[in-house]
Amino acid sequence: MLTEHEKRSREHADAMRRYLVAINTGGIAVIFAVAGKLAEFKIQVHWATLPILIFVGGLTTTGISLLLAKHKSIKRHEAEVEGVDPPSYGRRFWMWNFVYEIVALVIFVIGVVVALNSLQHIQIPSGKENIPTINE
Repeated sequence: MLTEHEKRSREHADAMRRYLVAINTGGIAVIFAVAGKLAEFKIQVHWATLPILIFVGGLTTTGISLLLAKHKSIKRHEAEVEGVDPPSYGRRFWMWNFVYEIVALVIFVIGVVVALNSLQHIQIPSGKENIPTINE
């Protein structure tokens, strides 16, 4: 049976993973939106490749964390079905879950910095004929 503390801990971990998935997916969406808008100015979208790959790295890291949580859940369920004590995951295993979440968050921040740095070097033509209006 789960203690109240462990139940809250799992809820917080699940919420953190949802947050990490949302921000990394949002990072990809923003990059695609900006790249699409800049394409109207005939600006190549190759600048977007690295930031998108970084955000995908954040999603992958979060996925690994989810797989570890799934593994622990399956092992606990198997122990319950067999009527034995649930496996005890030591501090090392717990730390890996925690580290994956921190790494995914750091990867997101790196993705944002790389994206902003990439955008910094883009020059949009200044002619009025090239500027889209709100009505377009």
